[in-house]
Order: sequence, then structure tokens, then C-alpha cells
Amino acid sequence: MSFVISQGYSKKSSNRSINTNLDANSKKNHQSLAISHHLFYGNRDRHRMPIAPKYRPRVGKMNSNRKCAINGLFLFWIFFTSPLVYAWSIVIPEISGKYSAKILMDRCDKYGCEGPADIALFHLSSQKKIADFHSEDFVIGASSNSNPDEDRVANETSGDVVVGDFNFDGHDDIAIQNGHNGSYGYASYDVYTYDVASQAYILDANLTRLTWGEYLGMFRVDKKRKRLLTLNKAADRAMFSFEFISDIRGVKKVCEKEEIWDMSHNIVNVTVKTLQKDGWRIRQKIFSGTQYDFNKMAKWGRCSFIDQ
Repeated sequence: MSFVISQGYSKKSSNRSINTNLDANSKKNHQSLAISHHLFYGNRDRHRMPIAPKYRPRVGKMNSNRKCAINGLFLFWIFFTSPLVYAWSIVIPEISGKYSAKILMDRCDKYGCEGPADIALFHLSSQKKIADFHSEDFVIGASSNSNPDEDRVANETSGDVVVGDFNFDGHDDIAIQNGHNGSYGYASYDVYTYDVASQAYILDANLTRLTWGEYLGMFRVDKKRKRLLTLNKAADRAMFSFEFISDIRGVKKVCEKEEIWDMSHNIVNVTVKTLQKDGWRIRQKIFSGTQYDFNKMAKWGRCSFIDQ
């Protein structure tokens, strides 16, 4: 009996021992499989085991390449959008017999250049630089040249840089073409007057306005009468003439003339307004369309004349 019990107990103990050994071997095999799975597929649980070292250099290389690409794009953007990058140099050999200019631009063809420009003004005799100007919308005709390393020469008819005494203070002032914002798409200008106190050129808003909006391009200077002359056009054979006095205090309109052709009646209505001490003086006259010389409409310097 005791033998049977002892034998039975021994069998149970043996079974337990066998089960215990099986459990231990199963755990070892499971761990071995887990480690093998990790080494083969990589561990996706980052909290339990780090990523295999062999992948780290690859990730770092990708980040480095990405940074290089971003830096390259940034430098490319700076280079091609910077106003300091120019491909062409255009020279105006003489302006008003006293000055010359050198213009740097990056958009040119065989006929000329247009777009943003930096303009340097020089004394013609000494070639000493006087001032630098900038225009966002500059257009100039120039000689054909396919070599950006050589200067191109501006056309003689170019009026893109104008020099004159616009406020009659005895000092030359500068007008730089900037866009075509005048009436009928005429060229507009930024007008700079010379400031004696600061010895610099200052943008004059009042004079600049005389080339924009309702006016036809750059005004003319009447040195003898010390007046600025400009025009406007409403339609065919409908012209306006204006005269302004100008000094260091500003500009003031002193004359306005209208010449309007009435096609249905074939007459020309002329109205002249001149500024007097006591206000505006207005005169009107009607002319026959067959006798009126339309080629003399809006003739420079004839603003205050009722007759042609």
C-alpha cells in the first residue's frame, strides 16, 4: 500500500518535475523566438527595446540630405530674388551735357531692358558718383549686346533719366522713370530735388504727381518764365494744357486751358483759366472747326492764350 502510495506520489512528483521542466523549456523557447523575431523583423515596441543600431545611420543620412536640400533652396531663392543680382550694365554716356549714368538691370533683350533697376549718376568730367537711385519699373532702349560682361549703350532718344532745375533754386534735380502710370499709359517719373542742407536728393511728391495720373508723361521746364508745363488728353481733339509755378515751397497751378472739339456742330470750344491775385479769371471763345488748326492744339507755352 505504502509502496503504491509512494509509487503514486513518485509519479505525481515526477509529473510535476516533468511539467516544470516543460514550462521552463517553453519559456526559454518563447524567449528565444521573441529574440529571433526581434532580430529578424525589428522591435516595434520602443519602450521595451531600442531600434536596431543598423537603422540609425540611415535615418541620420536622410535628415542630413533633407537639410542640405532645404538650405540649397533657400540660397537659390535669395540669389535670384535679391535686388543686388544683375546681369546687364547699361550706360547713358551723356545727360544734359554734365552727367552720365550707369544702370544695372537683369531683364534685357536685343532691344533694351525693363524691370527693377539701380541707377548711379556721375559727373561727366570727373566721373565722380553723385547719387544712387532705384526704380521698380524702369524701361530703357539700348544697343544689342549678347555679352553681359560688356556695357550696353542707351539709345540717344531715351528720356528715362531727366536732369533739370525743376524748382528753380539754381540746383539740378533728377527725374527717374518708374512705370507707365501717366494718362494713356505715358511714362511716369519719380522726381528728386536737391536739398542743400542735407546735400542729398529727396523725393518730391508734388513734382512726382505732375507725371502721374491725368498728366501725359514728363513735364517740360520753361526756364525763362520759371514754369512747369504739362498736358492731358481726354479724347481725340480734346486737349488740356497746364502751367505750374514751382519753388522750394512746392508747386501751384496758375493756368489751365481746354480745347474741346464738338464734332456734331464742327466747332471748337476753348476755355482759358488763369490765376490772378483776386482769384481765377475765366475766358471762353468758340471757333469754327474748319478754321481751327488741330495740329496746334495744346501747344507748349500757349496755355494763357485764347487764340492760337
